[in-house]
Amino acid sequence: MITLPLLRDLHLARLPVQASHWGLASRTARDAWELVDRQMLAAVRANAQEGEAATEVVTQLTQLADNFEYTRVECGLVETALNGLTHELGEAQRRLRAVLDEAAEYGYQVGDDGSVTYPAVERDTGTASGGTATATTLAHPSLDAYANPHQTEAQRLASRIADILTEANAVDAEYARTLAELETTDRLDVTRAMWADAAADTAAVTGAMDDVLDASRIPEGQTPTENRDWWAGLEQRERDALLALFPERIGALDGLPAEVRDMANRGLLEMEYARISDQLAQHLANEPLTVDEAGVHRRGVFTDGEIRSPEWPAWNAERERLEAVLGGLNSIQARLDQTGVEGLPEAYLLGLSTEADGRAIIANGNPDTADYTAVYVPGTSADLPGIEGDITRMTDLWQEMELRAGGQSVSTITWLGYDAPNNAIPFGEGDGLLPDASSPSYAYEAAPALANFMDGIHASHQRQEIAHTTVIGHSYGSTVIGAASQHDAFRADDIIVAGSPGMLVNSAQELGVGKGHTWSMAASTRDDYVPLFGASFLGGDAIDMDVEMSRIGLPYLDVEVLPQVPSMESFGANIMTTDSDGHGAYWDVDENGESSVSLQNQARVALGQYDRVELE
Repeated sequence: MITLPLLRDLHLARLPVQASHWGLASRTARDAWELVDRQMLAAVRANAQEGEAATEVVTQLTQLADNFEYTRVECGLVETALNGLTHELGEAQRRLRAVLDEAAEYGYQVGDDGSVTYPAVERDTGTASGGTATATTLAHPSLDAYANPHQTEAQRLASRIADILTEANAVDAEYARTLAELETTDRLDVTRAMWADAAADTAAVTGAMDDVLDASRIPEGQTPTENRDWWAGLEQRERDALLALFPERIGALDGLPAEVRDMANRGLLEMEYARISDQLAQHLANEPLTVDEAGVHRRGVFTDGEIRSPEWPAWNAERERLEAVLGGLNSIQARLDQTGVEGLPEAYLLGLSTEADGRAIIANGNPDTADYTAVYVPGTSADLPGIEGDITRMTDLWQEMELRAGGQSVSTITWLGYDAPNNAIPFGEGDGLLPDASSPSYAYEAAPALANFMDGIHASHQRQEIAHTTVIGHSYGSTVIGAASQHDAFRADDIIVAGSPGMLVNSAQELGVGKGHTWSMAASTRDDYVPLFGASFLGGDAIDMDVEMSRIGLPYLDVEVLPQVPSMESFGANIMTTDSDGHGAYWDVDENGESSVSLQNQARVALGQYDRVELE
């Protein structure tokens, strides 16, 4: 219990020192994780050794890295909680000492129990006796309440002291409960349950620190440069606290260093995986049962495939959704675990969300130090469950760029930072379908996020004067780029589009990088119908098609006008040679590891090797 003497004389300077030790432990754990994951594990994976011994080494090092990451999170929470306790008790101590000083000015004596003794006063009518006031009663009260003017003031001060001690004890109890929950085991195996507990610990510390630190401290709606400067201006303990309590907000903040965003999002990935895994386990335990003809309780689907439980289809849809989200998170983790495999660089998780269709931003190599960075925006139906293919496209592009970079550093980024349209939605009352990818609304909604991300790459780069940035859009992703290019924040040196259905502008010149730095590729309409189909919805102004129709492989259609798309010569882009034979084949690598011409051309543009690009 916190008493008046204890609060008055409490040496709070000791708590920040202890907190700093926990903060140092957290940062040391992060350094140790980086040593194990990005150096030791990477070296082992790069050697590609097989056998039980090699497998065991990878297993043990992976567990060790997991331990360090878990240690970072938990130690960061302890540091933050101790700093929060210091702040709140320090505020209570400051208020108490102010009351004690005020009492001393009046000449009152304050007892260790919080009572306030006031002196007698000589009055015209005689001596008004002194007394002792507590929070609720007055000792030896005068028959005349106004006989001694000190009586009311003493009562007020006693009440304030009681309130301060009550609040201090509440703070002490809350932090005691919170710190007691921050415990773990000492074995070399961080389990899913432990990460679920880490999420609960984060919530507990956040709740305890509501009056000290909340998410409103984090910038919202600011430019990436302002975000960068805000972070740079924080003290280390403030950074530690924000990382510990709000990893999802810090990890999504454009302009912050890639190392910081990756640190926040890796912990978030572990906690989200644990949370959704628990949701799935609970969901599986509640599968609807039905009763067959014999009165036996059965699962919703019988051996003949017939569904006899009306609740089962909705239950199964939710099961599939949860499993798909976990699959997407597994795909991200798989890439994080591939550092060193086939020469792949360290990965950085720059964004993560499991809400709606999910969001994820994964970089191969550090974009803050890269000489050349390529950002890939996927198109229709892109979502977190299907992120593996988009990650693979950018690892393949990284390999191709690294091969041609001449020793300069390269980073490629999968940017799934928006809700992409799905393939189709019901149209009207009939059976027809109208792709919702034909709507530009998804692109306009995504545009600010992409523009800010591109601006953030430059804001956080350590050598902005030489960095070269390319943004690549596939299918509807190119439409998002077209919309984003109209924002002042959008920064890119080159734009590449593949299988574009239209970019919502009339010419390459309107994209901001100029015609000479806009590049397009599209397979023939027989292999990729998207440019032709999208032109009616997402292209620019209609033009005469006498020449264009024959060029894109449809001389047999009697069409005089069609809106412009980037694969048309009239759009003004550099039209690159492609050997792709399908809408999704622009990043293909054959079984011998030979990159397609489409992929090679993208690498050449992204490296600024324009004279080597093969053009039609």
